[in-house]
Order: sequence, then C-alpha cells, then structure tokens
Amino acid sequence: MKHLLCVDDLYNLTKSGRISNTGALIGNLLRVKPIMSMKDTKGAIVAKVRGTNKALKYYVEEFQQRYDSKWTNFIIIGYSNDKSIANDLKEKIKLKTDFLGKIHIMQMGVAVGTHVGLGGLSLFFMEKENM
Repeated sequence: MKHLLCVDDLYNLTKSGRISNTGALIGNLLRVKPIMSMKDTKGAIVAKVRGTNKALKYYVEEFQQRYDSKWTNFIIIGYSNDKSIANDLKEKIKLKTDFLGKIHIMQMGVAVGTHVGLGGLSLFFMEKENM
C-alpha cells in the first residue's frame, strides 16, 4: 500500500517537533508543501513542492508511475477540511491516467487530521512491488 500525505500549513509540523518555527515561517511564505510517505517503516518527507497545483501534479505523477494495475481497483483520497482539493485530485487522476477503478473521497479521521491540520490531502493505492 502506498500512502502520500501533503500538509498545507507548516505550523502544524512545528507542534509535533518536525520543523522549527522559523522553518515554518519561511516555508509558508514560499508556499512549500511537504509531501510525506512511509519510508523504512517511518514517516518521511519524500518531496517538497511549491503550491497546491504542484502538489496535485506530484500526486498524479507518482500514482501513474507506481500504481499496480493488476491489484489497484480503487484508490482513496483523504482530505482534512476542503473537499474541493480532493475533488480536483480525483479529476486530474481521471484525466491524466489510464486508471478506470473506483475513486473514493473521504474526510480524514481525527488522529491524522489533528497532525495534518487544515488543507491536508492524502492518497492511498496499491503500489507495484519493489518500488
């Protein structure tokens, strides 16, 4: 299972000690969106993009490159408070990939939503082996 998670406001990462207040201030000014995933059984930042549109583009490219067409018959897009971002991602996946399965959109649970904060976006799908 591949999981991508994007944070909109970096101040939520200061609360968990992942970045400093100065880093959050500079990152927010530059509209940096860290994209996180599991790496070696730990959460890690796998990419940094500037702006929501580039984050959505990254999600689509990663999905297209990594999803296993034999095993992936559905994907899940999660959002913390803004369903329109999740709908945008859904439409981009439909337009730019050959994926024909079901795309579920659901609000994140409180545990993840608390850490991610407002504007968070996640994507779950079955990944090819050995990626």
